Amino acid sequence: MIVKTIVPVGWPCTLEECPPGPFIWFTYLERPMIACDHLCFKSEYRMDWDTARVMAFNEAGEFFALGNDTQVQPVEMVVHGVQVVAP
Repeated sequence: MIVKTIVPVGWPCTLEECPPGPFIWFTYLERPMIACDHLCFKSEYRMDWDTARVMAFNEAGEFFALGNDTQVQPVEMVVHGVQVVAP
């Protein structure tokens, strides 16, 4: 059985400070009435160099339209139970 676990990496930070890769956006920090977590992805590229807005996407692949000061948690996916079979 393969088990995939999402684990935090470092401390919560702003989207601007977050390294490229997956992150969790906790909606209850900004919208307490909607308490759910979103697995998102931050690109290494910028949307617009004039505003320095980061390019990030939500779990549906849509543009993550919140500001650079949004609080997020960088994460990584750990896979357990993978068996390598030699031919």
